[in-house]
Amino acid sequence: MDAWKGALSLLAGQSAVVEPVLKLGTTATAVTVAGDVTPLITTTSPTVATVVEHTRIEQLPLNGRNITTLLYMTVPGLESGSVPRNYGLRYATEMLQDGAILENREWQSIPARPPGLDTIEEFRSETNNSSAKLNRPGTVILTTRAGTNQVHGAAFETARNSGIGVARARQDYYLKPPHLARNEFGVSLGGPVYLPKVYSGKNKTFFFFAYEGYRSRSASTRSVSMPTMAMREGDFSGLIDSQGRKYTLYDPLTTDSKTWQRTAFPNNQIPISRESPLGKYLLSVTPAPTLPGVNPLAGSNWFGTGFDNTNQTTITTRVDHRLTDHDQLFFRYSHNPSYRWYTTSLGGGPTTLDGKANGATDGGVNDSGVASWTPASFRNRARSVGLATCSARSS
Repeated sequence: MDAWKGALSLLAGQSAVVEPVLKLGTTATAVTVAGDVTPLITTTSPTVATVVEHTRIEQLPLNGRNITTLLYMTVPGLESGSVPRNYGLRYATEMLQDGAILENREWQSIPARPPGLDTIEEFRSETNNSSAKLNRPGTVILTTRAGTNQVHGAAFETARNSGIGVARARQDYYLKPPHLARNEFGVSLGGPVYLPKVYSGKNKTFFFFAYEGYRSRSASTRSVSMPTMAMREGDFSGLIDSQGRKYTLYDPLTTDSKTWQRTAFPNNQIPISRESPLGKYLLSVTPAPTLPGVNPLAGSNWFGTGFDNTNQTTITTRVDHRLTDHDQLFFRYSHNPSYRWYTTSLGGGPTTLDGKANGATDGGVNDSGVASWTPASFRNRARSVGLATCSARSS
């Protein structure tokens, strides 16, 4: 045997065994062993996994650009949840990006806006008999795209709103559609690092950058507890809780300095002269109940259109560098802020659609970073060093 050359294509997390058969030949004979296609059935591992490469990520139809939606559509056994359910098991799936955990262990959830579709080169989802090196029965492994010697970029914009559509004229005739303005947009760029007259990173240093944004302004039906018209006039004589127990209101200006006792308002009625200017203004901008007969302490007495607004962004930067043919470095950092504010029973302005009124807010920021060094060891086995995910979230 003089020499042999092999070519084998492997997907993320996949292994293959190649057993070449070599025949004796003369010194002028060259033997070439090539494996063109990896077998669809793996006989060396019991793991059940699904791999989706970048071409299918780009081409598969998808409502929105959330990678989790693509997971539920392409991977048998995965279901929607704060983290994907694995065959009905809650918290049985962990999501990794380049080896770093994306899940927020404090909140038991993945980021509201995971990495954008243009960021992912491929993903592998293991749903059964996952390796013992992983923490959960199921694991989703995301691989970030890297730059190449060729400069490649993309830009997109998707707009959906209540002002367009073939059925708009008919809807307006019978019922005006609720407000909706939804935009998804982004750019990505990758290639060799090049500094004019300073450095050329061809075949050595590469970069990849992706920005993706999601903005949604929509109306939604909300139920809110509002003060009754009698309460607005200071009449709380019918103030009872959900079990029919009557409340008693006491005049704070009658507090005894020794016993701290107060005198009750007669018949639970507060004189209108005691109304503060601030309270008068707040009542002027508060809608009247749409169900005036409902006790606001027992249930919602106002139903109408509120707001439900979302701002999400995902930014990913990756840099790869080849020290030698055997030593490679890469660094990846992702920044994913996500915020949502909406009308609740404790919020103000339930008829406001511009998002300027007060209401409940949730969301936060998720940051993750990975640094990896893959050197050649004395046994030609690759080793890597990674940094764990750093995440923060506020609510």
